[in-house]
Amino acid sequence: MLLEELELRNVCQHRHLLWQFQPGLVGIYGPNGSGKTNAMNVAAYAALTGDYSRHPQGKTGCICQQMEEGDSSFIRLVARQGDVQFTIVRGLANPEQHQLIFSGRKPITKAGEIQKHLEETLGIRRRLIDEYIFVNQWDMFAFISQQAADRAQSFARLCNTQKTETAWKALGEQIELDRPLAERVVVDGDEIRQRIGEYRKRIKDLRKQHKEGTKRLLSPEKMQEHQQGITNAATYRRLKSQLSGAQTAFRTAEGEAKLAEEAKEDAAAARARREGQIAELREAAKEAQQMLDQYAARCGQWSKKTRLRAEIANLESAAAGKPVTKETRTVAALSERIAFLTNDIQRAQNRIAAFADGAAECPTCGTPTANIQSKIDQDKRDVPQWTAERNSLREARQRRETYERAVADYVRAESIRTARLAQVQKDLEELQDVTEPDSSDVADCRKIVEGLPAAEKVQRGAQQAWELAVQQCSETASRLSTASREVSRFKSELQRVAVTEAEEEESQRIIEEQRILARNVAGWQATIAELSSLAEQEETALKKLSQILATGVRAGKWIQLASAAREKLHRDCLAAIVHQTTLENLEAQVVETLRSFQSPFCVVASRDLGFTARFANGTVMPASGLSGGQKVMLAGAFRLTVNSTFASQMGIMVLDEPTDGLDYDNRVLAADVFMRLGDRAKRNGYQIIVVTHDEVLERCFDQIIRTEKLL
Repeated sequence: MLLEELELRNVCQHRHLLWQFQPGLVGIYGPNGSGKTNAMNVAAYAALTGDYSRHPQGKTGCICQQMEEGDSSFIRLVARQGDVQFTIVRGLANPEQHQLIFSGRKPITKAGEIQKHLEETLGIRRRLIDEYIFVNQWDMFAFISQQAADRAQSFARLCNTQKTETAWKALGEQIELDRPLAERVVVDGDEIRQRIGEYRKRIKDLRKQHKEGTKRLLSPEKMQEHQQGITNAATYRRLKSQLSGAQTAFRTAEGEAKLAEEAKEDAAAARARREGQIAELREAAKEAQQMLDQYAARCGQWSKKTRLRAEIANLESAAAGKPVTKETRTVAALSERIAFLTNDIQRAQNRIAAFADGAAECPTCGTPTANIQSKIDQDKRDVPQWTAERNSLREARQRRETYERAVADYVRAESIRTARLAQVQKDLEELQDVTEPDSSDVADCRKIVEGLPAAEKVQRGAQQAWELAVQQCSETASRLSTASREVSRFKSELQRVAVTEAEEEESQRIIEEQRILARNVAGWQATIAELSSLAEQEETALKKLSQILATGVRAGKWIQLASAAREKLHRDCLAAIVHQTTLENLEAQVVETLRSFQSPFCVVASRDLGFTARFANGTVMPASGLSGGQKVMLAGAFRLTVNSTFASQMGIMVLDEPTDGLDYDNRVLAADVFMRLGDRAKRNGYQIIVVTHDEVLERCFDQIIRTEKLL
């Protein structure tokens, strides 16, 4: 697989980034803080694996903090696997942007399906991508300085031998589970047979007791008779108590009925008295109301007569004087004079206007201006006088019009007043015999009339008291009848359930004995069943003795075989052989690659899964003792060999700051190594991407992608 293009939108510190990659050795070169590692070892890695854990804050931390509202955040990676080109889009802020696009195929949008198709397309395990494709900073030659146990775990992941460890643990657990089968002690059969005999003897004795007890048990009908006797005795006591209460209630109801009858008679007498009194009071109230009505009529006539007198006085005093004016000319005469003056003023103004521009003659009749000049001068003197006179006449006409309206209003008002005065005087003549009414008896009459409602209320109260007394008398009679029936009923029931104390005690004794006997019989039956079950179990156990013995023998043989197999599966046995064989198989390719790098040393695989370096001058040392540049050389040869062996279909390796921490001489040596790595990558169609800020490496790259420090 080769990377072709990487686009980031609002990812980490990148607002927008677009890189295009070529085969060979590609350098992503720039200062610290320019986002190189985040772009490749976080974003590009996450695009292929869906794993954002290489960022300290995970997926959320990968979203650019400067992203504007409404903008999107995504990673887009274009890659080629053989002849197949595919594009991966990972949406950070919006998961709906996830896409895996193969040329000529429908896009895949579900995250699970995307990862499944990617793994099928890449064809390698995830561990190889983590450790040998995308190599973290400081991990370039970490395997050289690892402890033997850590190298064993690395080779287990590389060779996929972790399952042998799982099988080793599973076998150990199963052996511990099966060991008790092999070590079980077989119980002596005679002891079991002895217990079976004891069970059978006890069962026989219990069955005899059970049979005798069953014979002594009474029939259900007999038990029901005794139980009914006890129930009747309890019922007799209850009915006797209820009869006493019913007799007390009868006596109470009898007294209440007598009192209710007396109250009814008293209420009837009171009602009769009130009815006679209310009849007399209603007759007196009727006569008093007639007198009050007559008094009210006379008061109304007297009030009307008084009002008419006052109105006559008001009408007589309301007569007003007729309006007067000094203007003797009529409105018509004044209007005629105003019209005449207006006509003269208009003619004069026309003549003045006609000669205002210095014309030599009249435009109408042709008369020379000099012949009529005197007339024009006269018009100029007359127009102001006529105008003043016309204005004065207009004011006089207005005053005359106001006067004539006032006269018309006066005539109309006087006519109305005179007609009303005549009508009032006529009405007053009809009331000349009316005198002021006498009010000496009015108070007594009102007292009689107003007292009637209170008396009627008292009468209604007497009626209601009588009705209540009648109702109470009926209710007490009903209670008395009910109490009498209850007394009769309880006496009848007492005769039906009469039981003596001796009969009740005998029934109780028999029932208690039968209950104890029934419990004993049930207990014997349960014990018989339990002992039978135990005997059957012992017999079954006896039959299984031979089976247990055979099972123990088989379990012992199985444990021996499983233990032997488990020893082979131990990490120091089969897995160690696989790891050592794998390392020895890699050794030849590593040595060949070191020769192509013109390395001053070769390596030999050691038993601890490490390398021993051998120099031409005979010096021998563990690989961990090499200089920094020599370690880069060995690491490059080893990783290139591992990738070509276990991930040949990938064809890519991403190294993050591989020379960080090396001095200048070792960085120069590392630059030579990377130059040779680049030559091999171009020849074989590989792609090695190096993220670095080391200027010594700049001369090595076939393609340089430069980055600037981001603020």
